[in-house]
Amino acid sequence: MIELELSLACEVRDDVHPIEARPERDEPAHQHNDVRYVFRTRDTPEVTLQIEEVTGAGWYGPSQLGDPVLRARVLS
Repeated sequence: MIELELSLACEVRDDVHPIEARPERDEPAHQHNDVRYVFRTRDTPEVTLQIEEVTGAGWYGPSQLGDPVLRARVLS
């Protein structure tokens, strides 16, 4: 069992960008939101990603975040 704590007050990034239509998936063109949240955990849990939709997922400590604005939001 994974024990996670979601910091509800800490949405750290919201990126909106256009997605082209994908007729093979019967999806029209649309706007897509990528939202990042902060989770805290005692361990580094193993997760299963939806590879077609998720890239760049990982577990990072604040010191591993290169963007100073993002690091400040995580630490606040």
